[in-house]
Amino acid sequence: MDEWCAEEESDPKAIYVNIAKNRESYTAYDGKQIWNAIYQENCLVDRIKDIDVQNTCSEETLLYQLVSGLHTSINMHVSTHYSENSKNSSNTSPNHERYHEVIGSHPERLKNLYFLYAVVLRAINRAEPILRSY
Repeated sequence: MDEWCAEEESDPKAIYVNIAKNRESYTAYDGKQIWNAIYQENCLVDRIKDIDVQNTCSEETLLYQLVSGLHTSINMHVSTHYSENSKNSSNTSPNHERYHEVIGSHPERLKNLYFLYAVVLRAINRAEPILRSY
């Protein structure tokens, strides 16, 4: 185990959640701090609002599209399993207004989501022999 994990495990404020037992749903936590850190850590913070694909190196553009696609995917899952009461996430339903607000009215986010799915499918296809032998 590396130092970071050991440090996290010993933090008395750490809360561990078994994500296999907890469905994705709206929790009222907007995640801005985490997403800002992800974009900033990868030097994308200045391009969040209007990335100019023509004036950006291809690696940076690809990274932005993948992170944006992941962000969109998570927002789509949250919109699909939405619960007004974040303490009781067993009763969820799709929230069409949230979907439209964070995804549907942003065609570039949908484009990045499709791009992410294409990359994941290509990776799975390339890994097929290894996955089959597993």
